[in-house]
Amino acid sequence: HRVINTNFMGSFWLARACLPGMVDKGWGRIINFAGMNAIHGYNGRAHVSASKHAVWGLTKALAKEFAPKGITANIISPGPIEGERNDPTMAAHIAEMVDRYRRNRDLVFQRLAGMPKVTLARPEGAFYAFFAVAGMTDSVAYAKQLIAETGVGMAPGRAFGESGEGWMRLCFAAEASTLSMALDRLEPALS
Repeated sequence: HRVINTNFMGSFWLARACLPGMVDKGWGRIINFAGMNAIHGYNGRAHVSASKHAVWGLTKALAKEFAPKGITANIISPGPIEGERNDPTMAAHIAEMVDRYRRNRDLVFQRLAGMPKVTLARPEGAFYAFFAVAGMTDSVAYAKQLIAETGVGMAPGRAFGESGEGWMRLCFAAEASTLSMALDRLEPALS
């Protein structure tokens, strides 16, 4: 119970305490932490993986439910620490992850670059593609519109400060099939 109470229930109760004020203001940011256990199970750590995956599910549910109210919910899953790179199993896992995210980045960049209303620079790091959409003046309103029309959630550029206005952020740390489906849904709106 200690692991679930710490990893999952802590995130749940904190969101529950903060959301009413965020809803009243029409703006808010929820950032949860999960770690690699949320994505990949490890021997002897089923309880940790389950609790971290619960936080992942909670965050996705909060993002979908509260995005129309101006509230974003995101999750950060830090990777292995440097010392783990010396473990052959972890080194192989890290290499596979780097390759997968590179392929995902290339897929997202190629698809977005082919959409007439989109302007973007090729991201070299992180898990995000930032892009501008011709004619968009309010990234929050546009993010809400895209969720309603396509079912695809993205972070509005304004969430990152005033200089981010006019931009959108798409996370490509997902399965390639999920990204392809999202891009298929976005293409009519961005063409």
